[in-house]
Amino acid sequence: MADFTTSGDYVIEKIQQSFVESEFENGSVQRRSLWGTPRRGWEEGFNGRQKSEMITIRDFYLLKASGDVPSFTWNNPNDGVDYTVYFKEDTLEIEPIGPELFNIKFELIQVK
Repeated sequence: MADFTTSGDYVIEKIQQSFVESEFENGSVQRRSLWGTPRRGWEEGFNGRQKSEMITIRDFYLLKASGDVPSFTWNNPNDGVDYTVYFKEDTLEIEPIGPELFNIKFELIQVK
């Protein structure tokens, strides 16, 4: 069971790969991956959420984003799989949109 169980309104998957290019005297170029497998990440957004849910998400972020950047399990609603992740950014976006209503957004990176 995932540590973070609150479901957002959307999840956008991001796949990142890192390459090194070497150019040779004859003009040919060789590309090779720095990582064995691509790094997977996700942006999750919550729109129009009540203050109580915003506080729950904020408190979880504060718990997990401080110190040594501890990882946690998160269930991806797009494929139903639990992933071990950590918060990518040092910022949790909380946007007030009305009385006691908030939009919340953050990014996650899969632990390899």
